[in-house]
Amino acid sequence: MYKLSEGIWQIVNLLTLKECDSLITKAEALGFRMARMKSQGRNNSEAFFQCSETIKKLSFRLKYALKDNADGFEFVSLKPVIEFYRYQAGEFVTAHSDAPQEIEHNVWSTLTLLIYLSEDIEGGATFFPESGIQIHPQVGTGVLFKHSLLHEGSQVLRGTKYIIRSDIATSGCFN
Repeated sequence: MYKLSEGIWQIVNLLTLKECDSLITKAEALGFRMARMKSQGRNNSEAFFQCSETIKKLSFRLKYALKDNADGFEFVSLKPVIEFYRYQAGEFVTAHSDAPQEIEHNVWSTLTLLIYLSEDIEGGATFFPESGIQIHPQVGTGVLFKHSLLHEGSQVLRGTKYIIRSDIATSGCFN
């Protein structure tokens, strides 16, 4: 895990190319619909998927990736529902921050997780306006960030961008 800026971390190779392709196939089979929050700046499509095997695999990898990090927090739990987002050319999400989610009874999330499933696109970076950090999609790479950070999904200019979005509960503090 690499710290990119205060409250933003990157995990390279969180998923393999084969796993990413498989997840895209599952999401497309589920069918995408226009984002629920379109009126609030979400110009993309979404699908939802519950798979305990995928959640267990991601939880194991996240626990390992976050182990002994210099910021003093540990992985506790991952939201049990996977959110798939699809952005086609011209689509984007305006700047916003995320809210904590109840993952389990009395266990609230502290971080947002994005995992890029595709990369043969132009545009579509995740941008954090306050720090100027811009992250371009790389297959299998995860980005963790504090819910409170303002961020946006920049407009996709060419191709189709697929990501997973989830919420993570952590223990400890952020240094």
